[in-house]
Amino acid sequence: MSTPSASAISVSDDLELRPTTSRDLATLRGFFSDSGLNQQWGGRPLTDDEIRTKYIGQRSPQVECFLVEQGHAPIGFIQYWVDEHGGEGGGIDFVLMPAARGVGIGTMVVQALV
Repeated sequence: MSTPSASAISVSDDLELRPTTSRDLATLRGFFSDSGLNQQWGGRPLTDDEIRTKYIGQRSPQVECFLVEQGHAPIGFIQYWVDEHGGEGGGIDFVLMPAARGVGIGTMVVQALV
């Protein structure tokens, strides 16, 4: 299994982006099964195989995946990717659990990542 090449990123005193690992499968399963999250991320719960393949470091370093943690509790997920052909393109996919939305966390997370 691939080890994430990214390191944790401190956003604030109690907010951190932590690279996902195989130990996060249950947390990610919960996220991608939550209707408040998956309606904005594919529209359906993801299987364990999909989560392992896409969101637990196996596509690193082209795609880096992080749990967004507040006070060590996971509240969201973010990933960024770079152009696979060496160009300047790329993007970010980001979602917070509904209870964490609307309080400025998203802005801080994106600013810390870019």
